[in-house]
Amino acid sequence: MEEWIEIEGESKEDAVERACAALNTTRSHLKYEVVEDGNALKIRARRVEEPIEGADPTEIGKKAREFLSKLLEFFDPEVKVEMEDLEDEIRLDIQGNGTGLLIGKHGSTLEALQHLVHKAVRLDQREGKRLVVDSERYRERRREALEGLARKLAGRARREGRPVSVEPMNAMDRRILHMALADHPDVTTKSVGEGRNRKVIVIPRGGTRLDSRRGGRSGPMRGRGGRQG
Repeated sequence: MEEWIEIEGESKEDAVERACAALNTTRSHLKYEVVEDGNALKIRARRVEEPIEGADPTEIGKKAREFLSKLLEFFDPEVKVEMEDLEDEIRLDIQGNGTGLLIGKHGSTLEALQHLVHKAVRLDQREGKRLVVDSERYRERRREALEGLARKLAGRARREGRPVSVEPMNAMDRRILHMALADHPDVTTKSVGEGRNRKVIVIPRGGTRLDSRRGGRSGPMRGRGGRQG
């Protein structure tokens, strides 16, 4: 059982926030009581494994939504941010006209917004939830498109008997390609390159095969391999 600690704050709200930070937890896992209410309020608090009855399990998600909503007012005051508390993630969905500008090329603006939100709020890592910023279900559509691309690349690599690659992608898109072909019986994948030039290569499994167009054998790719990711 976690030991009790005493925390002072300018108000109960301030003291609770300080206690959460000191115990590396969220309010849903913080049990506390006020022990002194004078010039400086003091509470006794400890962390508990089971969520406190009546505590809001989506508190950080709500703070993230509030932060993102205020941030987006500089772009378009008419957009709205809806929140979904799912089993393994908290999803913030940006809704409104002209959200294409907030998505960016291949979701680059969404990635930047998500990075800012992550900097502004912090999820309780013991709960294992991710914080995802989306717009009009773009990420779902992008995943479906990339999974279709992965199947085409696998077919091409198998037919031609040689590695094929795609344009450089961000880490999330590369991961989708890797996962889509992780159990494929005929091809494997790896990432090569650095930084923004990092891309996925789809490689046929097994030995070489005769390339009828070149009149010779097409062997496996030579040189140093990249890391997956």
